[in-house]
Amino acid sequence: FKNVWGLPWRVSAYTSDSYAVNSRVKGIATKSIVEKCYLKSTRIDHVALEDAIYVRPGHAKKLKNPQGGPSSSDETYETFAAVAKVGRGRVAYMGHFSPEPITVSVLLGLCFWPGARPPVAPGDGVPEVFHTGIAIVDDDVPPPVSPPKRNVLIISLERSEYMDEMYPQFYHALRKTAVLTEVQQPRAAQAALTATPHPDAIILSDCALTSPKHSKLLTRLVAYARAGGTVVAALQFGNTAKAKPGALRAFFAAWGVPWDGGSYHRTTTSLNPAGVPPPLDAGALQPRVSALSVHLGRVPRAHAVYLPTAASRIESRSRAPERLSPAQTLESPAAVAAVGGPGDLGPRVYSAGVCINPDGTPEPIIETEEEVPLPAPVAPVPSPRERRPREEEVVARAEATAKMREEKRGRADALKDEGNALYGQQKWAEAAEKYRAAALLAGPHPVYVSNLAASLLKMELWEVAESAATRALMHDPKHVKSLYRRALARRGLERFKDALTDLEWLLSIDKMNMSALTEKVSIRETVLARDKNANWLDDPSVRARRDEYLAMEVDDESESEDFAHASTPLACKDYNTRDTGCRNGAACRFSHAPDLKSIRDELGRNVCVYWLLGHCRFDASEKCIYAHDATYLPDRRWWNDDARLERIRAEFDAAVEEDPLDLGAGQVEERILAETFVPLPWRQELWAIATYSVQFRDRGFGFYQDDEYLRE
Repeated sequence: FKNVWGLPWRVSAYTSDSYAVNSRVKGIATKSIVEKCYLKSTRIDHVALEDAIYVRPGHAKKLKNPQGGPSSSDETYETFAAVAKVGRGRVAYMGHFSPEPITVSVLLGLCFWPGARPPVAPGDGVPEVFHTGIAIVDDDVPPPVSPPKRNVLIISLERSEYMDEMYPQFYHALRKTAVLTEVQQPRAAQAALTATPHPDAIILSDCALTSPKHSKLLTRLVAYARAGGTVVAALQFGNTAKAKPGALRAFFAAWGVPWDGGSYHRTTTSLNPAGVPPPLDAGALQPRVSALSVHLGRVPRAHAVYLPTAASRIESRSRAPERLSPAQTLESPAAVAAVGGPGDLGPRVYSAGVCINPDGTPEPIIETEEEVPLPAPVAPVPSPRERRPREEEVVARAEATAKMREEKRGRADALKDEGNALYGQQKWAEAAEKYRAAALLAGPHPVYVSNLAASLLKMELWEVAESAATRALMHDPKHVKSLYRRALARRGLERFKDALTDLEWLLSIDKMNMSALTEKVSIRETVLARDKNANWLDDPSVRARRDEYLAMEVDDESESEDFAHASTPLACKDYNTRDTGCRNGAACRFSHAPDLKSIRDELGRNVCVYWLLGHCRFDASEKCIYAHDATYLPDRRWWNDDARLERIRAEFDAAVEEDPLDLGAGQVEERILAETFVPLPWRQELWAIATYSVQFRDRGFGFYQDDEYLRE
């Protein structure tokens, strides 16, 4: 206090005593804080009269009603809370650390006092301070006119008697800014949903609605949300849900989202790097939060508000930080999802009139008006790309590539037809070779590698079949046949959870696919025969990868001399960086071909991967042998997939932490190579290099009869 702030304050003692508000203190509105208290705190002394927020009750009485004239400003006091003017601002001290109302009120009073913000020039982007009445001194500028208050409904069917004590700040702030209604009975909740005006938002304070006995109210809430309302599961919802494992998955399924209950731990999370889900505003949220939460699993990345980072750890006051498990790295403490759409109200039942019966009794005429579905949204037309300086060269190369592609596809389709004929003759290995030859010729299009997976399944080459089906899904993540075939391969590998994940994904695309439904039942029966207590929650890491899939285009391999010109491992700088290219042409002793350190652009140049990812060490000196220009790179490729890049970085950091490199002189700094982010060339995948051999044995799995479904 003395050396840094120039204050005479000194820590005196840690004891219990009674205190009252000092009416002469400056820098905090005394009306907004607790007036009297008895507490144990770390006190400071030598505090000036105008700086002591609290003083002993006797002193407070004398200061409020001075009988012998005002007290001397030279007097000092002992207190547990003080605020002093330092230069143009203020510094404060709070010696009571328990989360009680007095601590909260003083902290809020200090932090939200308008004078606490440094003066700023208009238009500098700093948000305006909105005075909520928490701590406004008499000489402050009056607060702006507030907009009409919103109606907020809290449904607390299992309300704890400690709710008000647990969330005093929440209730206090909400009652000041909204018209708050809290109900504790299902009938009262039903009535509040139909009341006028309708609630602008509904908060579920506990997980009572996960019980089947409240299904009717849950249905009404889902309809309310689908019609445009907002429902938030918060407060004690997650805490009470811990005692009901499995209930959250069914509860969230009613809303049409795949979320499920996750783990309970404290960690630090950051705002979703891909952007927070609407209607939230990232500028209004804390960028990083350390919180003890019941996390959500199976949260699509687009729904997550906060996510763990590579540096996140399980935080504890009693033990050292622990690394998050793979499943925990995919969990989120907060998520938001849109439910329904404009006009998504369902059929409307209404009274069209009244009919008077012969006996004089009225009878309403009830009619039902079906919902008129909205037209399917039209995909936005991408804005035209600005014309690039060497556009003519790009067009010429593209035309030549398209011509070559058509010629290759014609030959590859002929090979595929030959494979189909061999497949019909049950010559699985020969058919597989034809399908592979087609893929190696024209590229791994799903039609070729998916048929290849079908043949490999017949030979029970499970790993190779999974490799082929996975390659097909990389180019078409919703390819139903590839999903089915990969599920069969994973079943053969006894990776049952992964197989069920593929089948669930397939059924979300094609709900009435009988082959997938039959296979799903068969897998469940197979595993239940082994373990009656089998857990059917699928692997969250598999689902997360599914949710983040971006369809990859099949790259065309050039047949030019430059594409195959790889005389040495060292790339030719002139070829990659000069507008006129390499003057030595085919006689150049350096490589013109693409490699793992570069990406081929539409001019045939090789662009530096390190530069593309932001850290080429030769960038400043301009000595890099690869191009540093993204003008002619294709759009939406792996280097634009932020989710994939972040996942690879996190896996690298976890591996380094688990097994650090030590060369004998202590731990050394390890950095990830840019080549790590480059996807493995498809020609090096298992399906492309494996030797096929027939290992067919009919084990009665029941899927060999699906020949018409398996072939394309």
